[in-house]
Amino acid sequence: MISEKAHQAYQSGDLELSLQLCEEVLQQQPDHYIICQLLPMVLFKLGRIGDAISQMQSAVNRWHNIAEVHFSLSLMLLHQGDFARGWREYEWRLQVKGFVNPELNCRRWQGEMIDNQTIVVFCEQGFGDCIQFARYLPLVKQRCKKLIFGSFPALTPLFEHETCFDEITETVTQSDDYDCFTTLASLPRIFAANEANIPSVYPFLKLPQQMILSWQAKLPTNSYKIGIAWSGRQTHENNLHRSVSLDHFLPLSKLTGVTLISLQIHPQLEDIGPNQLIQTGAKIKSFADTASIIKNLDLVISVDTAIAHLALSLNVPTWVILPQIEEWRWVHYNGVCPWYPQVRFFQQKDRKHWKVVFDEIYQALQKDIDFAFIPDG
Repeated sequence: MISEKAHQAYQSGDLELSLQLCEEVLQQQPDHYIICQLLPMVLFKLGRIGDAISQMQSAVNRWHNIAEVHFSLSLMLLHQGDFARGWREYEWRLQVKGFVNPELNCRRWQGEMIDNQTIVVFCEQGFGDCIQFARYLPLVKQRCKKLIFGSFPALTPLFEHETCFDEITETVTQSDDYDCFTTLASLPRIFAANEANIPSVYPFLKLPQQMILSWQAKLPTNSYKIGIAWSGRQTHENNLHRSVSLDHFLPLSKLTGVTLISLQIHPQLEDIGPNQLIQTGAKIKSFADTASIIKNLDLVISVDTAIAHLALSLNVPTWVILPQIEEWRWVHYNGVCPWYPQVRFFQQKDRKHWKVVFDEIYQALQKDIDFAFIPDG
């Protein structure tokens, strides 16, 4: 079927073919449900943002009770800075299959003062999203008597030393005594997040000094240490566009005084020598380990993945590599990202090629290390 071929072309990154096939289907079936959703996503990836939003809004108008089309529209609106509409549409994610949507025997919190009550705030979505939105927990704490943070197990060692909540738990049941609940990713809507008011106090995350020093002893000294992450979660729908080959990074190890350190929890890469890349994946047990490694680095260079959020939340110098059309969380205004004002971006100009991006990174490192790296002795 042509519709299946259109979707396959989109998944493989052949956007021009996908667009051609979508238009072919719609000529015969203007109300084709799948293609009416796919077409705006293809247009968006091609950089035709206005057309994409118009087409997705049309899909919302036709299928106004379908959560997936509302959620897709929300991502486009947020990308364009239409926060008021974007956050409202973003709530539809809770009805999309696969998203965490807890239901307890208490009400959903909408931001009201609850001085004498207890609220539980759940993690949801990816690890990067949780790290990104955790900045709102102190604001929740100001409005309640007791704040319980419902964490993912993988994140608990990272957050357990924080003081912006009263308790952390990995299990929440209907029998627990809560007055209300919400999820982390609903907090930007509740606090009416826009480019001017997003909390940006750094670092967000704190770690025991002992853990940081423990990793310091395992890492090389007398070098400029760069942590790298080249791939996100394989099941992420945008992973094809945001991830890169490790081969692009390896030439950076030839810069005098530079040591590359992998931050990927990844199988050992047997064909990569220690002179090119120090692999830590086998020793990383949790995000707290990754965070402790990052605190010992001079720089992190990462694609759009949880590593980037983690490094920026620790206030470690971070360069983020972006595809030509970035996700909404990395949109920048006059070069500044409201979520992470200190980040430096290296972004594709041509979505089919990464070489120019890494040439820019290489040149920036050559320039910056002259000032940043001073060998001991």
